Amino acid sequence: MFQLMQRMRGMRGISNAIAAAGFAGTLTPTLALTVAIALTGCGANEVVVSVNLLSFIDPEEQTGPYAAPPGVILPPETIEPQTISLVEGLPNAVNMERVELTFSIDFAGDPSTGDGTAEVRLYFADPDSGNGSAVYQTQPVYTGVATLTGGTTTQLSSTFEATQANGLLPLFQSGQFSFGMAIVYDASGSIDPVVGTWTLTRIDAVVVGTGDVF
Repeated sequence: MFQLMQRMRGMRGISNAIAAAGFAGTLTPTLALTVAIALTGCGANEVVVSVNLLSFIDPEEQTGPYAAPPGVILPPETIEPQTISLVEGLPNAVNMERVELTFSIDFAGDPSTGDGTAEVRLYFADPDSGNGSAVYQTQPVYTGVATLTGGTTTQLSSTFEATQANGLLPLFQSGQFSFGMAIVYDASGSIDPVVGTWTLTRIDAVVVGTGDVF
């Protein structure tokens, strides 16, 4: 399901503009896509595409339990690597200049359990770099720490940019990449088990570039 929004001069229909950009007939039912087109000159238009990357991830890999014994730091727990393929035709239709990602995850602590922390690491890699687990052989693009408290839901969220330096921008420009997430639970300071459920709530990408859509 998707929404199309258009900001431009003139009376041209947005459906024709999107078809001209190569997006027509390529969206899956689970893909949330917003396209904004701003007319900046003859043929050269700014295109902003918002993609719900979470919709590409297997629902079984979007949530799970955690249980860390007291006084222990667990080794990283990982999700099954996911292959994400952007909208067919998007890399060809849009000259990607900038990509901004927004990520959030909730940790719901069970009542009467101990307190601890969860270090979340996000990984992105070329899907052709080997088997799926190869994504975890790369450096994490993002690392953040959430505080875990019994009977409380804590959200960890962040917005960061895909750049040449972190290797993310070329992956988006290629149109396909692998995604992985690892979580390290630390209950070393707790006298009680740290138990609860984690849930991915958002992974969005906003792609900004130019394209000839008229």
